[in-house]
Amino acid sequence: MPRASSVLAAGHRYDRPVGDTVILDYAQRNAQKVTVTGVKGTAIEIDLHQPTRLRTDDLLVLDDNTLVEVVAAPEPLIEARTADVAGLTRLAWHLGDRHVPVQILPNRIRTHRD
Repeated sequence: MPRASSVLAAGHRYDRPVGDTVILDYAQRNAQKVTVTGVKGTAIEIDLHQPTRLRTDDLLVLDDNTLVEVVAAPEPLIEARTADVAGLTRLAWHLGDRHVPVQILPNRIRTHRD
């Protein structure tokens, strides 16, 4: 089974050809060690030396230097909006206190549906 032990950030991609694509959910994109299957059916072991947050368009470098593109899987989210900044700040504080990963936007907050 091919093994990926390093990541090439999307900003350093430079139109390099890829051998396969993996579609990963949030947990898989944050896992240090996981086995996944590519779109073309390739089983790939991701075994990173340090915790890394994979993002769409990042490339996994396999042991044979083949590149595998990372794509974030669509996931259901909850979006909360408030009438004022104070309400949004309170909500962000409560979610942060529970270590919930969120996306903070100018007038709303998004988080995974749990």
